[in-house]
Amino acid sequence: MQIPEPMQAHFSAVTEATDRLCTTHLNQEYADKCRELTACLCRKSPSPLLSGSLLAWAAAITYELGSLNFLSDTTRTPSLPLQNIAPLYGVSASATASKVKQIRELLGTRQFDPRWTLPSLQADIPLVPGRARTRGDRRASGLGMARSETFMNSACDILLAASKRESRQ
Repeated sequence: MQIPEPMQAHFSAVTEATDRLCTTHLNQEYADKCRELTACLCRKSPSPLLSGSLLAWAAAITYELGSLNFLSDTTRTPSLPLQNIAPLYGVSASATASKVKQIRELLGTRQFDPRWTLPSLQADIPLVPGRARTRGDRRASGLGMARSETFMNSACDILLAASKRESRQ
């Protein structure tokens, strides 16, 4: 990972904290994504990590990735209620929320974005490149269909279902 020289100490401090929490409560996939997100924030100019508590940033990074990857879903492993993240880092929920807001605004994070989705969950996302949906196959086909074609297949399926409903009435 490319980390600007002036941000090396910030990157190390944040990732030490996220690695520790991920080792104890999550898994290596979360640790890797926390490192990626931290590196991305370090490369911003100016980096948001230059202001505020580094532990609050660690909590916000973990919280945002947990939010994007359904960490609070108890049917998945690992699972951790998002409201427990800030206390595990020893920071306030409001400080964490403030940093999460900055991450979302700076990076435009959203659920199902392949950049921030755990590799183990990417097979569940229909629009990840290389993960195509066709009418006959609702699971991964490996054919790598273009996103627009995938979207059109989904739109056609919706229109076809609506048309069938109307014809029955």
